[in-house]
Amino acid sequence: TRCVYVTHFFGWPQPVETVVEFCRSRGIRVIEDCALSLFSDPQGHPLGRFGDAAIYSLPKSLAVPDGGALTVLAGEAWEGDSGQTPRLRSTANAMLPLVKRSVLRLCDRIGAYRFLPERAVRSRGARSQEAAVTSAGLPEMPASYYYDRAIENLTASRITRCLLRRTRRETVVRRRRANYAMLCSALQEAGDVRPLYPELPAGVCPLCLPVAMSDREAVCRRLNEMGIGAISWWGGYHRAFDWADHPEARWLKDSILALPIHQQLGERQMRHIAAAVRRVLPAQRRVNTGALA
Repeated sequence: TRCVYVTHFFGWPQPVETVVEFCRSRGIRVIEDCALSLFSDPQGHPLGRFGDAAIYSLPKSLAVPDGGALTVLAGEAWEGDSGQTPRLRSTANAMLPLVKRSVLRLCDRIGAYRFLPERAVRSRGARSQEAAVTSAGLPEMPASYYYDRAIENLTASRITRCLLRRTRRETVVRRRRANYAMLCSALQEAGDVRPLYPELPAGVCPLCLPVAMSDREAVCRRLNEMGIGAISWWGGYHRAFDWADHPEARWLKDSILALPIHQQLGERQMRHIAAAVRRVLPAQRRVNTGALA
């Protein structure tokens, strides 16, 4: 082993200090994956500062079209180039969903949201799944999840850099934590819903509210039709990996639903999402019961 890759899922920290101590004593490099944990600062230590390198994703947490960040341990040599600016067309295409969400929020504020056709408010949620299956007969993950060499040398666009300068870290963290706590509390009596992390430790900036449930795909599809950007988290399987010896990972891939709690939502939206989940679950159970009968 030459390198250990540690992923901080959903904003929650892994025991990276223990991992780093073990690896350093054996000459092993550690990379922290903070793509899902931008702005998380547990115990006063920002995630990504312990390993030899750390990576971050901007669009996963912020309303920006592209961009990421790479940090390396102080004193380490870096031989990478400065990268290329994305083409305007690709940036514009990535901006379209962000513009649509902004328009929908404006319609909501002025009371026009309820007059919009269902097709206009429907959320895409997770990226559409292809019909392909792996050699083991499992549904394959979307093509967009695979590594894309066409973008490996691109930097953040000028639009992203401009939006970052207007982003207030404290506001993002405060609103995400408040939304998480509110939605998690509202779903306590929802029955077939179990938060993956019932507690929200100090300093954690949650990416979403991950919940475990049966009938995940049906529930996600119905919520998307209602305009709620729920995501079938980690859906689909990598074609090159043998999942037979990993039942826990397969259960997570088939059961975790990510509910939105991002900073552009407020208390009213959290109440709406909680009510929608409670409304969808009994209906889905009735469908399943009828099918079994």
